[in-house]
Amino acid sequence: MRTCPGASDWCARNCYNGDTSGEVVFNRPLWFANERHAREDPEGLGRIILGQLADAARGATPPVVAVRVHSSGDFFGERYVAMWRDIARAVPQHLFWAYTRSWVIPAMLPAFEELRRLPNVQLFASVDHTMGPPPEGWRVSRVRDPRAPGTAAEEARPKVRQIACPEEYREGIDCAKCRFCLLPRIGDVVFNVH
Repeated sequence: MRTCPGASDWCARNCYNGDTSGEVVFNRPLWFANERHAREDPEGLGRIILGQLADAARGATPPVVAVRVHSSGDFFGERYVAMWRDIARAVPQHLFWAYTRSWVIPAMLPAFEELRRLPNVQLFASVDHTMGPPPEGWRVSRVRDPRAPGTAAEEARPKVRQIACPEEYREGIDCAKCRFCLLPRIGDVVFNVH
C-alpha cells in the first residue's frame, strides 16, 4: 500500500493487486522497479514513458494512444503527479485517464487540479462506501460492494450520468472500445469489487 496514500481501510482489505492466491499473475518485480524509478528519477521515467508512447503511436491510425495511468497503485506524491502532468502536456494528441483515492490527501489537491485541467486527461475520484464526498467538480469512480448494499457509494449524484463498467460484464467491450472514461467529463463509472 506504499503507493496508495489515499486508500481507505476498506480499499486496503479488498485490493485486487494484493491478491496472493495465484489466481491473478502480477509482475511485482517490474512494479517495484518502476516505483523505485518514479521515486528516484521521475523526470527520467517520464522520458522513458514518452519514448514508449512514440513507439506505440508509430504506425497507428490515427496516431493516438489511450493510457490508463496505474492499473495498480496510485499517485503517491506531488512530484509524481507532476511527472504525469508533464507527460500529458508533451503529447496532447494522446488520451490519459486515471482513478485515484489520493484526492483525500489535501496537499496533493493542487497538483491534481493542474492535471485535471489538461484537455487530454480524465481524472476520477475513486470512492467506496466508507469514504466521504469527493472534491467538487470531479468525475467519480465508485466501487460497488455487494456485501454492503445500499450505501452512498452506490448512489448516483444528481444530474450526473453514471454507468456500470461494461468491461466487467464481459460484453466484448474493453476500455479502448467503450471510451466512456476517456471522453471529456461525461459522467461517473461504477465498478464491482474484485
